[in-house]
Amino acid sequence: MTDDNTNQKKQKSKWATSYSKMTIPEAEDRLGIALALRGTPVKTMLEGKSINAGKEGILQVKEKVYDSLVRQIEIEGYPTEADPDFKEANITDLVILIMHPILRYFRQQTGRDLHLRREKEIVAVDFATGGMEEFKRKRFLLEARKQCFLLLKDMRDNNGGGSVYGFITTGDSWRIVSYDGTFQMSEKMEILFDTMDDDKERWMKDYSILVDCIYAALSHGGIADS
Repeated sequence: MTDDNTNQKKQKSKWATSYSKMTIPEAEDRLGIALALRGTPVKTMLEGKSINAGKEGILQVKEKVYDSLVRQIEIEGYPTEADPDFKEANITDLVILIMHPILRYFRQQTGRDLHLRREKEIVAVDFATGGMEEFKRKRFLLEARKQCFLLLKDMRDNNGGGSVYGFITTGDSWRIVSYDGTFQMSEKMEILFDTMDDDKERWMKDYSILVDCIYAALSHGGIADS
C-alpha cells in the first residue's frame, strides 16, 4: 500500500539476504521472537483504536464486501486451499474483493491518495494429499509469518517508529499483525462459510470484523500484505 502524498526516502538495504532466502532461525534471531507466536483475540487488538469513520458508512462497506464475496462464490464455487485447483489467483481475487470497497471508502473519508499495489504473494502451490500435507501447510504459514514480520520491522525501523500493520492471508483465512516495537498477531479470522449466501446476518455479525481491522490499520499506521 502506498501513499502518494508521502515523500519516501530511498534507502539501500543493509541486508544482503532477501526475506524469502532467510532461514526461520535467522529470522527469529533478527526479530528477537519465535515465529510460533500465539494469537491474540481480534477485539483485544482493536481496543483503543478508533476507526474514525461513520458507523453507517462502515456498515455499507461491509455489505459491499459481503455482496462481492457471495458473487465470487456463485461464479467460481467455494474456494479452499486444500483444493488442487486453488491457485495464487484465487487468493489475489479474494484479497482484491475485500480491499477495494474498504480502500475506496477510506479515500473518500480522509482524502488520502492511497493505491493498492500488487506484489508477489506468498503462495503454496504444492499442497497434496497424504502424510506430508499438514507439514507443508505449517511450513507455508511459517514462511508467510517470517516475511510479514521482517517487512514490518524494516518498515518501522526505516520510518522513525510508530505502529505498522500487516495481514497474513490464505484468502479465506486472515490474521492481522501489528508492530510498535513489540509484535502482536491476532487469532484467525475466517471470512467465508458454506452457507453464507443464505445467511447475510450471520456474516455481518460474526465474520465482518476483518473490515474493521483493515480500516483501523489504514487509520493508525502503515500496512503490508503477505
